[in-house]
Amino acid sequence: MKKYDEYQNYLNQFEKSADKNFRRMILIDCLGDYMDELLERKNILEPDSEEYRKLENRRAEIIKLIEIVSEERRLAYIHKNLQKEVAE
Repeated sequence: MKKYDEYQNYLNQFEKSADKNFRRMILIDCLGDYMDELLERKNILEPDSEEYRKLENRRAEIIKLIEIVSEERRLAYIHKNLQKEVAE
């Protein structure tokens, strides 16, 4: 519970756009960690097993998610900068 409270306090220090970027960044880190865990599990299995194929498919899906979230971060950054230019 202490970690959650620290996380909430950290989020409360930033504006909404910063919160969203922080959440996207944390999501990418968490997905990367999960993918590393899947890789470790996959390396233990036989390459022709069904579980091996399932883990490989899951890793491919996670890679797609990471790409989508990374692209969203990039687009949000561009949008934020365009809004600043329009405001000036």
